[in-house]
Amino acid sequence: MKQLLKVIAAILENLPEMSPETIQRWIEAPEVIRDGLAKMFSQTPLKVWKTIKLVAYQSADQCRQALEKAGCRISDWAKDLLGKIDFTKSVEEEVKFGKLTVGQLGLTRGGTLRQILARIVELGLAKCEPYDGPNVRVQSLDQPMGEGIFMAMDPITASRGYPHVFVLRRRGDGLWLHAHCYSLDFFFRADICFLFRLPCK
Repeated sequence: MKQLLKVIAAILENLPEMSPETIQRWIEAPEVIRDGLAKMFSQTPLKVWKTIKLVAYQSADQCRQALEKAGCRISDWAKDLLGKIDFTKSVEEEVKFGKLTVGQLGLTRGGTLRQILARIVELGLAKCEPYDGPNVRVQSLDQPMGEGIFMAMDPITASRGYPHVFVLRRRGDGLWLHAHCYSLDFFFRADICFLFRLPCK
């Protein structure tokens, strides 16, 4: 909270002189301020978080075996989701991934999964493919303790009919490939990190 107050104070100190009319417009239409700040935050430099050479797994079992061989743990729901992926569409390719918080994507007050995915597309980035989650998990064994990264992907319907997305976590009991139940309308805080594909260059 103290850091936020310092940011607000710095913004106020550096505002240009404004007419009473302009100030009144800001009071009457606070969304103008919100949109301006969102645009500013969305200009966060896009850096490559990690370059992953995707493995074209041929089946859920082959993918699961690769995860286990790498020492990764798989939650029951993640195992269920692996069985829903059409691995015949996966290809061996090198993909650059980026990682930003919801706030850094421009949704400074947080946003729904639908808004987050739309924002990623709007910024010229790409959503993750269903098979990206297990691939990134196998090749990200250096994940910091306590970190959780959500895959910016279209939810996959699990066996019980609920939408799920992959989550990469490192806890005291190891590296995990999780799958959590999140619909497109689920709201995420601004400090939650999402992984997405960077455009090919």
